[in-house]
Amino acid sequence: MINNYISFDADSDTFTMGFENSDSAELSKWEIYDNNSDGVSWKISGSSTYSGDSVLAYYSDSNTVADDWFITSCFNLTADSSYVIS
Repeated sequence: MINNYISFDADSDTFTMGFENSDSAELSKWEIYDNNSDGVSWKISGSSTYSGDSVLAYYSDSNTVADDWFITSCFNLTADSSYVIS
């Protein structure tokens, strides 16, 4: 059973993720995979932000091939509906 759905109505609401501290409830439903097991991966950081207090950042090791993933939680979409992703 999938239990990490985004909590919004995709037919009438707009979902925005700013990776801010206030987004922590939604961010806890997302997954980070460190596939190359180097201990270096995606993280929420308070440095180098464009706006707000946090940013999603990938810190890499120049000697290791990056194979890490940051995956959103599920969106419960309706068949035969149109959605705009930007």
